[in-house]
Amino acid sequence: MAGKRRQVRNKQRPSAVVPGHVIGLAGRGDAAVRLPSGQVAFAGGGAPGDEVVLRNVGKQGGVLRGTIDKIISPGSSRTEPFCEVAQRCGGCTWQHVTVAEQRDQKRLLARRALGELAATAPWLGQLPERAWRRRLRAHLRPVNGQLRPGFLAARSHD
Repeated sequence: MAGKRRQVRNKQRPSAVVPGHVIGLAGRGDAAVRLPSGQVAFAGGGAPGDEVVLRNVGKQGGVLRGTIDKIISPGSSRTEPFCEVAQRCGGCTWQHVTVAEQRDQKRLLARRALGELAATAPWLGQLPERAWRRRLRAHLRPVNGQLRPGFLAARSHD
């Protein structure tokens, strides 16, 4: 087709490694990481207060994203997940964060989303420590000629 040009996205070239400080949690289970440049990148698996090293930092969908390569020093809100597959699973993305910090971060997200309304609205109780999910998405995979149900690993088809 003549006249059609392929659009090229303005994507930053991924960097090797960048140090950062986790300043909070964001929607979809990501951690907000402050970089030395002052910019904020999003990466899964961080807990508020963590000092981390990010790799593959680049623009994706208009925001900086990266992958936590190493945790230099864990923050006080980091804890051991109670589920043995939490690191591989794509479900409960904040299990490595203490329940108290999870509640605080969820309140902050709600306040950011609701603006002035959140300042006047009372909080009616606490979220439970476990089993608060109301929805899940299981997938079927053929394994040895049989369909096997399960969950996908975080941001993958595995």
